[in-house]
Amino acid sequence: MRTASGTPAILLPSLLFVIFSRPLPGQKPGQVFESKNGQFSVIVPTFPWPGITHVQKDGGKESGAVSFYGEFGEQRGIVYEHVPGSAPLPADSALQFSVYERALDAFIAAHHGRLLLSRPYRIDSATTLLGIVFFPEGSTAAQVMDSHTTRRLDSIRGLLVFVRGGYSYLTMAELTSMGQGDDPQLDASSLSQNDAEMNARAEKQLGAFWRTITWH
Repeated sequence: MRTASGTPAILLPSLLFVIFSRPLPGQKPGQVFESKNGQFSVIVPTFPWPGITHVQKDGGKESGAVSFYGEFGEQRGIVYEHVPGSAPLPADSALQFSVYERALDAFIAAHHGRLLLSRPYRIDSATTLLGIVFFPEGSTAAQVMDSHTTRRLDSIRGLLVFVRGGYSYLTMAELTSMGQGDDPQLDASSLSQNDAEMNARAEKQLGAFWRTITWH
């Protein structure tokens, strides 16, 4: 299990999307979002009370991102980037994970995050790199400090990095939101000290999101 970030690298340049810029009017929870690259569709998630899901997207056929977020820090998203034929993924599995690790490191460095842990992870037939990352004040939820000041809450996200059908992908899910169902409420600071709980939440939240995605 890796617990420290390395040198940022070249794969997945579109991971520089974290704040997605184009709201999608009319996309409601339970409806299907179709990606511009034609490689996947995903059901818009239904978040807990008050049941509002915001949908934002950016990019096009070659690279892009879609993000779904709720009122209390819930967030899920997919980022994709076309892999040029001149830069195919290495056939050797160890080299593949080295590429995935560098891509994850690039994402972390671009957004001032801190890697808590990463490890190979298999979901269905896909072999991925699972990463858990701490982002200071990275949540979509904010705490009211006083009558004039709010502060965004810290965020811990589970991420899966992999290549499929000529595209590199990163899927992500928030692990610390207030809408995590039966998970006990833990802030990012407390959760970051508990590897077992982080792994369990990452597998649960990323798995739930994965099952709403159809790969074409």
